[in-house]
Amino acid sequence: MQNARVSPDGITFLGLLYACNHRFFHSMKENYRIVPGVKHYGCMLDLLARAGLLTDAFKFLMELPISPTVLLWRTLLAACSIHGNADLGKLVLERIFELAKSHSGDYVIISNMRVRAGKWLEINES
Repeated sequence: MQNARVSPDGITFLGLLYACNHRFFHSMKENYRIVPGVKHYGCMLDLLARAGLLTDAFKFLMELPISPTVLLWRTLLAACSIHGNADLGKLVLERIFELAKSHSGDYVIISNMRVRAGKWLEINES
C-alpha cells in the first residue's frame, strides 16, 4: 500500500492485526510445539470479539480442544453487548448457565441487549 501511495484506514489495520495475531497463534502451536492454554485462547477470543467477528468467536469457542470456561463465555457475552448482537448473546447466555450458577451481571447484560434491539417481549425470558 505504501508503494502505491494508498493510505490505510482503520479497517486495513484491523485486518493486519487480525492476520498477524492469528499467524503468531498458529506459529506458537505448529513451529514451537507450545500447547495453548486458556489465557492464549482468551486472547484470541478477545481479538475476534473486539473486531466484531462474533460468529467467528463463537465458532472458535465451540471448536476449542478444551472446555471453554465461564470467563471465556462472559467475554463473548460482553462483546455481543458491545456490538449489539442480542441473538448470539442469548446463545452465549445459555452456555454460561450450563456451566455456572447464574450471576446477576449476566442478566443485566442480556436485558440491556434486548432493550437496545427492541426485543421488549424477551426481556423476562432468561
